[in-house]
Amino acid sequence: MANVLLTAVDFSEVTQRVLTETIEMARALKCSVTLIHVVQYMPETTLYEGEMILPDLPMQEMLEENSEKLLKEAQLRITNAGIDCEICLRDGSPAYEIMEWIKENSPRMTIIGSHGHGALYHLVLGSVSEKIVDKAKCSVLVVKDDSI
Repeated sequence: MANVLLTAVDFSEVTQRVLTETIEMARALKCSVTLIHVVQYMPETTLYEGEMILPDLPMQEMLEENSEKLLKEAQLRITNAGIDCEICLRDGSPAYEIMEWIKENSPRMTIIGSHGHGALYHLVLGSVSEKIVDKAKCSVLVVKDDSI
């Protein structure tokens, strides 16, 4: 296993707590950090009232540019704490892309936030953090949103 912590961020309310836990764990374990964010694919086509609508490519590009900016800001917070940090921006399904990174790089631990959306949300959409906990071959620290 590599001596790196993988931290998945989605820039929600829980992200700052995730970064705080990442800094503490990286110091305790003497690890570097890779921050990963996954921009979800927009569907290639969408049916709306019987008509096919093409994806808004400028919107997808804007999401990617904004995500890269936010990743760099999070990276700066970690490097300012004296910890080596790389960033990884991917497109696709968050759970799938995070698991692929884990398979490719074998981190020592993965840190991810949880929103606590509730039972109906999990029944319909599932939870990225639950999927990572279930499938990852490394330890996973789930940081809960303390506002719930």
